[in-house]
Amino acid sequence: MTCSHANAVKFGDLRMYVPNPRFTEGCYVQSPTAQTITFAGKYINLSAISRSTGISGSHLSRLFRGKRQASVPRIRKISDALRMRIQEFIDALDVYTKRKKAEERKNRKANIRSTEKWLRRRSLL
Repeated sequence: MTCSHANAVKFGDLRMYVPNPRFTEGCYVQSPTAQTITFAGKYINLSAISRSTGISGSHLSRLFRGKRQASVPRIRKISDALRMRIQEFIDALDVYTKRKKAEERKNRKANIRSTEKWLRRRSLL
C-alpha cells in the first residue's frame, strides 16, 4: 500500500484502495495540516507515512526531530514511502533535524529570557 492509496474500501471479499484527493504524490500533501511537516521543501503527512511503513507515528515524529536514529530497514521503508533515494532522504533528514534542533535551542533561550523577565518583575531574581 502506498500513501496515495491510504483509504481502503471493502466490497465483500474485494478490498479496493480509493485515492485521497488531498494527497498529490506519495505521502506529500498540497497544504499543511496538524499532521504535516515541511520536509525537503514539501509538505509530508506523518500519519500517511506511518500507515504506509508500519512505523509508529510517535517514532516517526522523534526521528524527524532528531531524537531517534533509524535503522537501515526503516530508512529504506520511509524513503520508499516518500519516493526518494536513500541518500537523498538521509541528506534531507540531516538538514531538517539540524534546523529543528536550532529552533528548539532558540525557543529554549527565549523561554529562559521570558522567565528571567518574569522573575525580575516580581523582584525574585
